[in-house]
Amino acid sequence: MQPTHYWRDSIVAIGLTSTKLLVYAALAQFALGQAICQWDCGWYLSIVRQGYDTAPHLVDGWMQANWAFFPLYPLLVFGLGALTGDDPKIAGVMVSTACFLVFAVLGARYRQVSRQEHSLWPWLPLLCAWPFSFYFYAVYTESLYGALAIGALLMLAEGRGLAAGVVTAFLTATRPTGILLAAWIGLDRLWQARSAGSLPAALRRMVPAAIAPLGLLAFMVFLYFRAGDPLAFQHIQSGWQRTGRNPLAVLADALSGLDLAHPRLGPLYLLGWAVLGLAAAAWLAVRRRFAEAWLCGMTVGMNLASGSLFSTPRYVAANPAFLLAVADLLALVRPPKLRAAILAGMAALQVVLLLFWFRGAAFLN
Repeated sequence: MQPTHYWRDSIVAIGLTSTKLLVYAALAQFALGQAICQWDCGWYLSIVRQGYDTAPHLVDGWMQANWAFFPLYPLLVFGLGALTGDDPKIAGVMVSTACFLVFAVLGARYRQVSRQEHSLWPWLPLLCAWPFSFYFYAVYTESLYGALAIGALLMLAEGRGLAAGVVTAFLTATRPTGILLAAWIGLDRLWQARSAGSLPAALRRMVPAAIAPLGLLAFMVFLYFRAGDPLAFQHIQSGWQRTGRNPLAVLADALSGLDLAHPRLGPLYLLGWAVLGLAAAAWLAVRRRFAEAWLCGMTVGMNLASGSLFSTPRYVAANPAFLLAVADLLALVRPPKLRAAILAGMAALQVVLLLFWFRGAAFLN
């Protein structure tokens, strides 16, 4: 991709994103910061305003703390708020929107490198119309995670292992699932080290693998001094009734619990997204996009390992690898009118889901 294409993609992405923000603001009666701040937004704002807890406290009958939420995103929100003097909710929307723009532009570049696509179709139209794209504007980590994950995948595709390790280090300070790409880089570097020819050359090839988990390790050191437990982010999950389990057992229990004669929409919705995520991972693997397949499939696996299907729809619907798979499928649609109809249907559903989000609908968390 020539530098001018970066400018083209950036201008188009900025135009689409600005238009969507205006629509979102209008739907929120121009109180977007308040309306879009739902669910975990409160936890991120607690970190921005008071820092990390020193001990758990009682919330809705359970002992909880904000240790479960990784530091890079709230640090960025705090920094922007300190510079501009904006309310943290507004600063959060601004950070998320900026990260979404990076995600969109890097994604277009990545699709050119990995798919030889030289147009903005279908990536940018999909991101604009995708029914769950409001996650990327919320005070959540989805946009930052997407930007860093697609950046790491791009660096790997271009053979820039050291840069991929550095980007992944920031990813592991963003969300627990960032460790998945760190693990992938480790496996990739181990494979390359086999043919290094000498021990010093093999060690040099392993440098990106050593760098990739540093964000998580830094957070663990911080938690050791702050809370007395380097794994506090994991142990506090019990406050949300999440306990470690075999992910296959969780999936099997969900399948066996289905009553096809009288199906319940909630469990079916959660299970459906888990199946969609695993199916997308299989699709990507068949197309030999193994890093993407790993990121998509193992994200579902990590969530299942928490002992619950809760949050699976968000982890799948806003997963960069899953969106790459959806874009691949959309690219197979040839009739222009059918393409337009699909995108129009997605956009209409996005408005409906956004209004549900504004109302704090639990199924979207």
